Amino acid sequence: MIKQFFFITGLPKTGSTWIKNMLNDVNGICCIGEGLFFASGLKNTPSLYDSIYKSIYQWGDYICDRKQNWLDDLVEIKTIEKRNFVSEDNKTSVTQKIADQATREIVLNCFLRQKAGTTAIGDKTTALSTEVFPRIQRVFPEAKIIFLHRNLYDFLASYIMHFYRSTKTNRADAEMCRFTINDFLMIDSYQTNETSDIITAKTLKKLIHDWKCMKIEFEKYKSNNHRVLALQYEDIKSDPVKYFSKIVQFIDPHSDVDKCQGIIKNWSFDSKNMSTGPLKTHVNSRITGYGKAMFSENLQNIIEEELSRLSSKI
Repeated sequence: MIKQFFFITGLPKTGSTWIKNMLNDVNGICCIGEGLFFASGLKNTPSLYDSIYKSIYQWGDYICDRKQNWLDDLVEIKTIEKRNFVSEDNKTSVTQKIADQATREIVLNCFLRQKAGTTAIGDKTTALSTEVFPRIQRVFPEAKIIFLHRNLYDFLASYIMHFYRSTKTNRADAEMCRFTINDFLMIDSYQTNETSDIITAKTLKKLIHDWKCMKIEFEKYKSNNHRVLALQYEDIKSDPVKYFSKIVQFIDPHSDVDKCQGIIKNWSFDSKNMSTGPLKTHVNSRITGYGKAMFSENLQNIIEEELSRLSSKI
């Protein structure tokens, strides 16, 4: 019987795949990700929530304008000259409520069809925007959230190279938001030492903005919140047994954390699970502090200036 729902979120390349893989080795815990239920970083694939919201808004617009109100418990309809009138804000609120309900039903259906013996089930749902948090909290108020964050330079380096490798191998996530074909060509030139800059300044600034917004949200959730566990990637990497055990107990206080050390060893970079196949290049070496060296002095200056600008603005 499933007793707990959970979601792993935060920016891409902050350790969510690593945590997902290890959680799936814990008895009773299943993390099925990556369902794109609440957020999507792909250009041509909207999240489930966004798809539902867009469709429902058009339907709700029609229903709200009918004389018979099918949405009595959701919206207040005023009659003006024998016609129904619903404000734009009210239509948006109605659409959100219906999208929340529809998303919950679909995700629940996915969750409840998982293997017998699962007591806690979740999804890895990385995001480029903080909108993922209110969405999850509205749709699954009882769910727990593991919020991962990583230092700026390592996030930038890992995410940029992930885009490059994905494009090279025709993975679905080659269509990542924020990146262009010019970015790919520039990374390719960087790889062959034809340029010292790894990425265009325009794309770099977009990624820094994503990171800064998520950092502000992360600091907010670091304080005691029984539904959100905010963890820095570097802390998990420095003491994986301590922090992975903390994640497991956060999801299910009755889990056997004594086996966490063996699970972590099974998913270390040089383990049998990671030493061959595409997974190894997907996750990089998990080392910390390597990212800064991948950026030229010019790009480092741009990064620091943009961070300073955003700190005074956001």
